[in-house]
Amino acid sequence: MKDRYPLYLANQPLQPNADLAVVDKFTNKVAAHVALGDKVLLDKAIVAAAHAAVPMRRMSSGERKAVLKHLAARCEERSDELA
Repeated sequence: MKDRYPLYLANQPLQPNADLAVVDKFTNKVAAHVALGDKVLLDKAIVAAAHAAVPMRRMSSGERKAVLKHLAARCEERSDELA
């Protein structure tokens, strides 16, 4: 595991800060630090999602399904890290 993790906005990793400490509930020690989004980043994420809606609409349901299945598989592969 890394000690710092970025947040992703529109497929770009951002590390505006490392304000949020992630604490291991078993050891009570800080396991990592992650970036904490703010109002400005939230507004940018909403704009990016709105821009992504048009290309997503152009995809067939089968293509969207493939994207979601890939996402689920990647989450499963990295389940320990995500936990």
